Amino acid sequence: MSNCIESTYPRHAFGHARVWCPDIKKQEYHHRLVWAEHNGPIPKGMCIRHTCDNPPCINIDHLKIGTHKDNMRDMVARGRQRKGIDAGGSKLTEQQVLEIRALQGVKSGVELGLEYGVNKNNIYYIWKRKIWKHI
Repeated sequence: MSNCIESTYPRHAFGHARVWCPDIKKQEYHHRLVWAEHNGPIPKGMCIRHTCDNPPCINIDHLKIGTHKDNMRDMVARGRQRKGIDAGGSKLTEQQVLEIRALQGVKSGVELGLEYGVNKNNIYYIWKRKIWKHI
């Protein structure tokens, strides 16, 4: 998507620009302020989504209100979610996951959990493809 208007305010770790608001004595995301200026207060629990996938963008035509769940659906649909080893905190590699799948029926989930240093439930979730679905 083109015609992004990027905020010149300092950016948060994930790229969203933040603005100091003296009236509420805290920082607020610039794109939320822009949306509220055009559309009124943002209802509690709602977020402002970027249709352009550009976090510092404040172009009102690129902003859309929705729930956190809507925002997560956007992330998945656009292929921006982190998977496997890239998700952070993962104890397993893709190769280990493939080995665990190959050993289904040969060793128990408890045995594999101990061998790979993860909870037995992680082994069962790998076998059922509830986690590590992408490989």
